[in-house]
Amino acid sequence: MDLADAIVADLAGQEFGIVIPWERNYGDWDLPLTKLELRGDVVQVMDGDVQLGTRGTLEFEASIVIAVRKKFDSQADIEAGRIYRSEIDKLVNAMEAVLVHVAKRRQIDDAAYKADKSKQVRAWHDRDALRHNSQFTGMIRVPYRVVKSLA
Repeated sequence: MDLADAIVADLAGQEFGIVIPWERNYGDWDLPLTKLELRGDVVQVMDGDVQLGTRGTLEFEASIVIAVRKKFDSQADIEAGRIYRSEIDKLVNAMEAVLVHVAKRRQIDDAAYKADKSKQVRAWHDRDALRHNSQFTGMIRVPYRVVKSLA
């Protein structure tokens, strides 16, 4: 979880147009938020085989999933059944700024950005959560190669 903690620390020190409270967790973003809140989730996911690297190292692939979620208030943020576009724009712009920031950071602690044809940086938002739960859920998945010392 060192990589996820390092990314939380890195993101917490940045300005993305809105103040996002970042937290490392285990990815409960499929559950609707019950409170009107803004959350930034960072989850480390093991993505492949673990290999003995050079003498004294262990190598594995991991992805970091970054989620930004916000529950909207039907009285303040929604008119005629639709969330104000300007409120969603703020979140989409913040996600884009996070994506650019993460793409610039090729190395974090003992992990380096690693993409190949099967694993690329991906970004998306959950339209069903927006439509049915009045909740924005934006996601970014970034692949890393992690090398740990066995010493």
